[in-house]
Amino acid sequence: MERYESLRTCDDVFALAERGIGESLTLDYKEKLSGKRRDLATDVCALANAQGGVLVIGVRAPKPEGSPPKKDPEDFVGVTAKEDLVHRVESQLLDAISPRVFSKVRATTDTFERDGKKKCFLLVQVPASPELHQVTVERDFKHYRRAEYQNRAMSSDEIRQRVEEILAAERGTSALFEEEISRLSRIMAGPYTVFLAAPTVGHRLAMEPTDPGVRSELTLLGRKSTLPHTEGPLASNAEFQPAGDGVRSVGRLASYKATTECRVRRDSLISHGQSHNVIDPERFLVERHSSTDELWRERERGATEHASRLRQTLEAWDQASTMMGTAPAVRLWPIILRRKIAGFLDFVHGVYEVGGWRGAIRFDLQVVSSDAFPAVDSPEQPGQTPSGEKLYFLHLSETATLRATAEFQYGSLENDKDDLVEETMRRIAHYFGMDQFPVKS
Repeated sequence: MERYESLRTCDDVFALAERGIGESLTLDYKEKLSGKRRDLATDVCALANAQGGVLVIGVRAPKPEGSPPKKDPEDFVGVTAKEDLVHRVESQLLDAISPRVFSKVRATTDTFERDGKKKCFLLVQVPASPELHQVTVERDFKHYRRAEYQNRAMSSDEIRQRVEEILAAERGTSALFEEEISRLSRIMAGPYTVFLAAPTVGHRLAMEPTDPGVRSELTLLGRKSTLPHTEGPLASNAEFQPAGDGVRSVGRLASYKATTECRVRRDSLISHGQSHNVIDPERFLVERHSSTDELWRERERGATEHASRLRQTLEAWDQASTMMGTAPAVRLWPIILRRKIAGFLDFVHGVYEVGGWRGAIRFDLQVVSSDAFPAVDSPEQPGQTPSGEKLYFLHLSETATLRATAEFQYGSLENDKDDLVEETMRRIAHYFGMDQFPVKS
């Protein structure tokens, strides 16, 4: 596929004729924007259901099919340059395809004169999608797929085969993640977090991670992510070393006394596991007065009594639910988790930028508290005991393992990263019976 990034100026588009580049499975020419939303939706839907590609608007479709445009200016008609042009095309695609295709629309950076008007070319980058899309505008309801030089409606057999491929890809990614989660669970001591990312379809990185130059670049990416309000997967003194089918970094964060590991595999799997830091390893007991209370509170820590009671409770506890009156707990720190998610997503964006993946990504987060329930401070003001001591209330999860999974397009890592972070945080907050964590927590 002709790299989208290489088409920036009008001269870049004109050069397609000189280079003999005709329409193909991943490149489609369109002479003009018609008034019908269905026409544009069909072009985008067809590319998304195949291997993705670039739709160049303002170039006449050559004949015979598959041949390059003629150098004759008549084939390069362009589109009248207007301030709202990109927005208008994006609006045409909005809700015209289901599920929605997150294509990227932009105009060439310059213009050219034709018939006394300023003209440009529109470039629509369509990612290969892990989903099956259909055109819904104007009551079309058909699935289209790019085949050779044409867009055509998919047959029922093709639709069934595509659904089977999607399900198989989902199972493959899930198996990949579960294998990595299981491996990390064997090397992480105490409470720990796991961050995972991989393309939703099989993809080999377009570089060799073990190459010394690439290793250095990946190391810098991991450290660079450690910016204000983020925490990257690598410590400042950590480096990637060859490990199996990729590279691995193992270290210890002195400030948190936490063990951390990060891996980048040739099959595009990126993983990061870390003990402590996000979740405190020190266990304590929490209680509530009745099973209907929403908030818990930490038991007073009389040294001997507390140690004895904690031991007895842990010995008797067998994955019981939070309906019990007393439970073992560890503290989860949402403010650190938020920074870690942001830093990991920064790193994922950098790795796939270097590794050549531009499609859909699956992200998985697990917070494992081992033999206790994660607890977070309530945003409500603390109360007081009869003796005047402060009494802090807690929200307690109903499970010892918290998990959030999301799928998104590569472009979201650059344009909507903050939204991805907050959506992940909301899913974790639901484990505590909360709509969301306070931003400062």
